Amino acid sequence: MRISLLFMPALLVCCQLAGQPTGSFKPFVIDTTLNSKLAKAKLQSEFDLPMIDNGFWFLTDANDFKEFSGSTDPAIFLDTLQTYSDVVCDCMMNGDTIYLQGGIGYVGSIAFDVRIAGNLFNGRIALAGKGFRTDQSAEFIKEIYLNSVNQQLKIQSRDSLQFEKQTTGEFILETENYYEKGEPQPNKLYMKVLFRCKLDDVIVI
Repeated sequence: MRISLLFMPALLVCCQLAGQPTGSFKPFVIDTTLNSKLAKAKLQSEFDLPMIDNGFWFLTDANDFKEFSGSTDPAIFLDTLQTYSDVVCDCMMNGDTIYLQGGIGYVGSIAFDVRIAGNLFNGRIALAGKGFRTDQSAEFIKEIYLNSVNQQLKIQSRDSLQFEKQTTGEFILETENYYEKGEPQPNKLYMKVLFRCKLDDVIVI
């Protein structure tokens, strides 16, 4: 899958994720510089879209990543990356769990789903298109949920993770390998999202 989305704006959101992540939950960390990073991302944005909340991302697959960054370690590259495209992002609080969701859709779609529970989080990426699988012996399916093998979440303030409050955060996801129909080699996705959203009781995307 050759993802040409490195600097593409989010024009249409199509997917709301269902079900529960099956990967491991990890602790998130506090980073008090995120509000200033978000302000810089907004200044660099080329679009003034009526988005639900402030969301900016970088997305690539393993093939494009090698061409784009050379031999740079993905963790180092994504942690220092400062170039983003606009993406729709929405947040919801249901009981003790916070949901961060968003993405883009056109012919196919790519979406993210991050859950925060207590001091822990877990993220995954959904793909929809001509056919995907994570196991070579499995059948191709048109929609698949990819667990993260590496993930990181930063939150501006622990106190902001409360109902009706504005939360600023940043997460990085590296997915498990997957296969796309018609492509002989496995692939994976790398995603970084910088966001600010209000924690309410509904996902509206």
